[in-house]
Amino acid sequence: MRARKRLSLFLALLMATSVAVVVGQASPAGAEPGYFGSLVENGHPDWMAQVPDYASLAELSVPGTHDTLAVYGGGLVETQEKHEQDGQPGGKSLAFQLGAGIRAIDIRVRIVPDESNNAKFAIHHGPYYLHANFDDVIREMRTFLTAHPSETILLNVKAECAGGITSCTDDDPLDLGAIVPPNPWVPPNPQAPFTDARKQERRREVLDQYLSANENLFWQPAAFDDADVPVLGDVRGKVVVVNFAGVGGGNYSGKGLSQLNYESWPAEDGQPNCYVQNDYGVDTLLQIPMKRDLVKWQLERTNQTADCLDENQPNDDKMYYNWTSGASAGAWPITVAAGYTGMLGVNEFVLQCFTGQHNRCNTSAIKRTGVMMMDFPGGAIVDEIIKRNPRGILYATNRGVGNPQEQHPGGDDGGSRPGVPSDHSACRPDGMAPTAGTAAQYCRVYQGDGREWLGEGRTRRVVGYFSGWRTGGNGPHYLVPNIPWSKVTHLNYAFANVQNNQISVGANEPSNPAIGMDWPGVAGAEMDPEFSFKGHFNLLAKYKKLHPRVKTLISVGGWAETGGFYTMTTNADGSVNQAGINTFADSAVDFLRTYRFDGVDIDFEYPTSLADAGNPNDWGIAAPRRAGLPNAYTALMKTLREKLDQAGADEERYYLLTSAASASGYVVRGMENLKALRYQDFTNLMSYDFHGTWNNVVGPNAPLYDDGNDPEQADLYNTPEYQQIGYFNTDWAFNYLRGAMQAGRINIGVPYYTRGWTNVTGGNHGMWGASVSSEPCEPGTGISRPCGEGATGIDNIWHDVDGPGNELGAGFNPMWHAKNLEHNILPAYAENVGLNPVTDPADRLTGTYTRYWDEATRTSWLWNPTKKTFLSTEDDQGLDAITNYVKAKGAGGVMMWELAGDYECPPNITANAPCGMGYTMTNRLHGNLADAGGYGDSRSAGSSVTPPSSTLNVKVDLVNYPGDAANLWPIQPVVRITNQMTSHLGGPADTEISFDLPTSTPALIKDGDWQTYAQGGRWRVQAGHTGPNASVGLNSPFHRITLKLDYCQLIPPGQSLDVPIIYYLPATGPANTVIKSGGVPYSLASENARGTSSGGSPAAGCIAPAWNANTIYNPETQTIQQTTVTYNGKIWKAKWWTQGNTPGTGTDPNNEPWKLVGPAS
Repeated sequence: MRARKRLSLFLALLMATSVAVVVGQASPAGAEPGYFGSLVENGHPDWMAQVPDYASLAELSVPGTHDTLAVYGGGLVETQEKHEQDGQPGGKSLAFQLGAGIRAIDIRVRIVPDESNNAKFAIHHGPYYLHANFDDVIREMRTFLTAHPSETILLNVKAECAGGITSCTDDDPLDLGAIVPPNPWVPPNPQAPFTDARKQERRREVLDQYLSANENLFWQPAAFDDADVPVLGDVRGKVVVVNFAGVGGGNYSGKGLSQLNYESWPAEDGQPNCYVQNDYGVDTLLQIPMKRDLVKWQLERTNQTADCLDENQPNDDKMYYNWTSGASAGAWPITVAAGYTGMLGVNEFVLQCFTGQHNRCNTSAIKRTGVMMMDFPGGAIVDEIIKRNPRGILYATNRGVGNPQEQHPGGDDGGSRPGVPSDHSACRPDGMAPTAGTAAQYCRVYQGDGREWLGEGRTRRVVGYFSGWRTGGNGPHYLVPNIPWSKVTHLNYAFANVQNNQISVGANEPSNPAIGMDWPGVAGAEMDPEFSFKGHFNLLAKYKKLHPRVKTLISVGGWAETGGFYTMTTNADGSVNQAGINTFADSAVDFLRTYRFDGVDIDFEYPTSLADAGNPNDWGIAAPRRAGLPNAYTALMKTLREKLDQAGADEERYYLLTSAASASGYVVRGMENLKALRYQDFTNLMSYDFHGTWNNVVGPNAPLYDDGNDPEQADLYNTPEYQQIGYFNTDWAFNYLRGAMQAGRINIGVPYYTRGWTNVTGGNHGMWGASVSSEPCEPGTGISRPCGEGATGIDNIWHDVDGPGNELGAGFNPMWHAKNLEHNILPAYAENVGLNPVTDPADRLTGTYTRYWDEATRTSWLWNPTKKTFLSTEDDQGLDAITNYVKAKGAGGVMMWELAGDYECPPNITANAPCGMGYTMTNRLHGNLADAGGYGDSRSAGSSVTPPSSTLNVKVDLVNYPGDAANLWPIQPVVRITNQMTSHLGGPADTEISFDLPTSTPALIKDGDWQTYAQGGRWRVQAGHTGPNASVGLNSPFHRITLKLDYCQLIPPGQSLDVPIIYYLPATGPANTVIKSGGVPYSLASENARGTSSGGSPAAGCIAPAWNANTIYNPETQTIQQTTVTYNGKIWKAKWWTQGNTPGTGTDPNNEPWKLVGPAS
């Protein structure tokens, strides 16, 4: 940088006129979007509220203005936008800047007499009085900080008057040498004219008078002494004097921040003050690029690792100033800032640096900007500076657990979207069932490859559940402003319910969190008057306007709100209640339109035929309907898909339909093959709650893999048919769903909470130990094993209560609380979350918690040996394992239950500075998936076959599942092959039907005679995985299953063939079905694969002579054609040597020589 004293800018401008030709200045006609003169009124009044107390001012990125009140004097002098108000024109400009986010100001002062002939400061720029006095500045700062106590203002003060005709001269009433007009009311000053030294001292005295008179406004350590750079928590609601610069450019000692208080600014003693870039010299317009380079170099210094003055010292605790201003008579401030035709101005250059345009800077390296002192700053520059600030916990808010809020600079519309086909059907995801007769608007959401458009730079989903009950009434709140909008792709509001066969969130009354409640005084939670409803829905719609990229869905059901689904979908006799479903679907469409949601998420827990599944409160009404629930759930989803597609076509938009899917291998055994998934855009796998206090097995909440040691699965491990495949883990559940949909339509669930037990015995630091409750079991627990003793008190702050209101032990905590336990502190917020450590021993910090990690299951936990307490947790190591899995498997992304459990921890965790609500987990998930690439978009990915492009109008499905639980071990449906063509299917001897089943079930497949293929059974299996799945998961997603039709086995048009199949663990599917006939392979039109065409016509028919009583039929020596006959309109095949035995006349079909193949035509 140039070493020159920091003279008055106006003086420099006038001096330049003697050596430079004044060039005509091209200035913008008006404010330029983003970078010049476009501050947003009240755009960022509280942005520091989201910066943690422990953050040093050196860590902050602060927008500021050079010569803050220079809004008069013409183009040669003005540096800022003018915002006038009667009686206080300058003050109004300052108030506007502060509301827009400016937090560093530069005030130039001149001593003048007040009405009582006492010295005061007037605000000047050179000889120009700026229609404001220092009292106005103090008034506006005080008014702003009173209204916004989370903020601080950095104040640079400079004595402006150098004397002479090109500057101003102080008009000090005590200085006889001052140039003042005669004042007949003031007696002659008895003192002699001031020396220069005395004038300098007088300026300090006048400033000190202001500082003393307003000591509650100014941060005192920097007001009257050289201070170290403070942390934000120490200066909230205060003004920090950064420095007081004298006329010659040097700083007054004993005032301001010592790191920045060099004798001159910048220095001239051979050691430049590299913390400050303030070279304003732009002598001609052609020197604007030099100024741009200075700004860029200072940004680089601000972000380098080492201190710019001492490479052996760190740099992150150093405060940096970067002045973007520059001017001369040959280059006015407005032109330097805004540029002109052919010349990029400094402001636009800075914005391009921050946003990565044209490779102006290494944008990713600009983690902080320091203090940016600008002329005519634009709103987008302010946005970019502010968003680089640290976010963290504000202990004085929200009952001491923090109140995280993102800034929303400019919102987020997703960026530039690639082009899409004009034909919406080309965007339909692979395998998703289309709605007949409806032009569903797929390309509104999907790209031409069938992948969902999530926004520029986003390829995997980050779906967050937002729970509506954390309103702040009986604990810390988590409101819509607390959502990390920039990091999620979808938001699910939990929950609506079903009332009278309609979707409902309750009556519209002030106590209704969804549509009636409001939160006066909570920053960011102000209601949007555009909408007729209040509550969370108003705020979701409000923030959705800022982030149209994010899709919002209403989630219906959940554990506590599922009850209405049973009667709405299923009649008491188990039949489908289609009328109730229609009513619900119509109401859902109206609901989405009314409350501005983008789709509906069904969280039905659970449509399973297994008895005693789901909420015990619902068992009475669910029990008679159990056998019909899977079919009714399919009908519900099919109807919703049709109604949503029809509504979307009418509105030229697309509504999403999703679900929460159980990951429990036990629960899904009664859910058949989940046909309902065919109608959904994606499903969110609830890959948590694998273990809990409903029984005595102490294990991980969300294991990624099985480890072969789970006591709850001991019988399964020891039963040969199950091949030691554990089914309480994410990998098993993900592969289970792969039979129904491609990887990219499955999101992996992540818990932001703990589960835990106390009084644990055995296990590895509690892992796989046991805990048996000493109290009677709660309903729905302790069914097959004793119920566990759940952790309580300090280990259970998110607990539920029983009917009388007593705490239910479950070790249920948000991760922000679990992190404090991990660090063995009793947080200061304890009493605010319901703990009373003074009177209740369970609420006290007892013993020591230690974190452990299990590589086999990829899970972490806390173990307290004193209390014998085990808490299953989720943290960075586990999140990394999950996102690595998502990327490797091509999964669609992640889902989090629930956002309110996320945490932020300060660098030094203490009782008074504990971990609290934050974005650590969501930021990590978002960041880890940023480079993931496109998700898996094909159902056949991982299959051993590539489905042909030509299709047949044939349907192959698993049907006739036993409705009674006794016949679900093993699982015994039939494979139904339905011929929907106008011609026969089958006949030739090589006709084969093959399909995939997921490896969630062992490769042990039997036919209706309980025979494997090796034993002479019908199902040939190409195994995708064999043996245990411990530690590494299932090897591949699919087994290949093949059925060869008998020679002359025909399926006439409109008819079906049922073939029994037996398998041992739950599976969805079939998938990727191929029918091969006459040597030609075909796919099925019913599987709705992309890139296929209809109209295939397979070879059919065969020659089967009439049965002849005199003919010998011997399959051991004759061909299949010679041992197949027609008799009585049916096809028969000889099973062994026979002559004269009439087909179909034996009393025992198993012991007669003829097997019925099927109809003859």
